[in-house]
Amino acid sequence: MSVHRLQQFATVDGCQLWLVDLDAPAMPQEFDGLSAEELARAARFSFARHRKRFLAGRAALRHLLARHLGRSPDTLALGYGPHGKPFLQDSRAPAFNLSHSEGIGLVALLAEHNDAAIGVDIEVLRPLPDAPELAAANFEPAECDQLEHMCEPDRSKAFLVGWTRKEACLKALGSGFSGPTRLATGLELDAGVVAWKDGAASVRSFELPAHGAVASLARLQTASAPSAALS
Repeated sequence: MSVHRLQQFATVDGCQLWLVDLDAPAMPQEFDGLSAEELARAARFSFARHRKRFLAGRAALRHLLARHLGRSPDTLALGYGPHGKPFLQDSRAPAFNLSHSEGIGLVALLAEHNDAAIGVDIEVLRPLPDAPELAAANFEPAECDQLEHMCEPDRSKAFLVGWTRKEACLKALGSGFSGPTRLATGLELDAGVVAWKDGAASVRSFELPAHGAVASLARLQTASAPSAALS
């Protein structure tokens, strides 16, 4: 793994957060540990840069998991939940999650709590002229009203902060953006608790000015079925 690809930028409540430079030049044999399924998924991308970014993200994830478990990356058997959330088929596996936006990736690794569930999301900051329409479909009325009273570039940034917070919660649940997804997560970077029927998650958000991005981490506080977040 290239020393320039991975950068640990925070540890929050025992959860390590690693940034991944998906566009850094690959080292020889860096992708050798990937599975046939991962290589096949990469091959389905139409553009070379998207294939390379996917491979780089998966290679980084396998490297971090293998180092934690003291194993070779090619021995790790990854499985996938109903909505595509990866998990490691190993009784000693840590909780983990992976996200990417353009050329930057984010890996969360919760080594101390193997039975915990976490989700992470990262978004590169960019203008979003359709933010009000996107918010109307996914955000709470109060959040939509807050966005309506903002001017650019603050509105696009607030939308992306809120989006990462919702994505992180739903990825922790393993449900993804399917069905009703109205979670009142807020649009600020403040740490807090997001609650819904039968469950809750602690949420931390981060601004990454050197990378022009924002990110969020969610950790479930109680056991909850994916459908609980969608009620």
